[in-house]
Amino acid sequence: MQGLERLGVIQELSRKDSKWKHNDLFKILRKEDIWIAAYETIKSNPGIGIPRLRSLQFKVLDESYKFSQSVKPISKTSNDKIVQEVIRMILEAVYEPIFDHQSFGFVHDALQHVERQFRSMDWVIEGAIKNPSLDQNRLCEIIRKRIEDPRFIRLIRKSLKSGKFLPIYLNIYFNELDEWVRQKAGLSFENNSKYTRYADYWIIGIRGPRHIATEIKNELESFLKFHLLHDDKTKITNIRGGKLSFLGYYIFLPRGKYSFQMPVDQVIKRMKER
Repeated sequence: MQGLERLGVIQELSRKDSKWKHNDLFKILRKEDIWIAAYETIKSNPGIGIPRLRSLQFKVLDESYKFSQSVKPISKTSNDKIVQEVIRMILEAVYEPIFDHQSFGFVHDALQHVERQFRSMDWVIEGAIKNPSLDQNRLCEIIRKRIEDPRFIRLIRKSLKSGKFLPIYLNIYFNELDEWVRQKAGLSFENNSKYTRYADYWIIGIRGPRHIATEIKNELESFLKFHLLHDDKTKITNIRGGKLSFLGYYIFLPRGKYSFQMPVDQVIKRMKER
């Protein structure tokens, strides 16, 4: 089985069982098609040649490859970028099927979800996790929940120690928050809560008395602190008596229907600052 076919199998296993633990992922790196696909994805110039890719592949396989320690921008087709893309492809196959469907990659999708799902909510817990302290050991612990392969974990650690950061690492980290909210809402509050996240901005809608929202907020803050996702903006808003600022819009609930309003005062302030 070729490497890309194996990624398809991995993705299907994750889709069927979100708790499935994958092993021997490092063996995929023996497949030449993975390396070619990784290079083709990121290349900005004509082919670098199969011999160079094979040399890079062999160094990674015998664990002698070392990431550059330079903090300067590196070429899009550097060896580091190619290895990072291979790592990303494998991690995406494992995690993409299990990422929460209430976390969004586009602002308009997140806002549409809020408009559809939050109409019956009374309170909104809102937060923004800025510059999370991504603990490498904690990240690897999270990854080991889904991946049992010491060699692949060591490759990830090498990437992290050299300062090479992949956006999917943060998505994996944030998925812990998504899972916590899903479990909390599903087990404790059934359909009386809703959740939306876009990147490091998130809101939880609560239907019921304020003390429920306060209880969840306190538990959530403890969870975030444990996972080193420090959140200094968590607050509760009465959506029926106030307005919520989310993703550049004010959201409020006049006469039972959500309304989105551009925060003109903030826009003018930013324009003056510029």
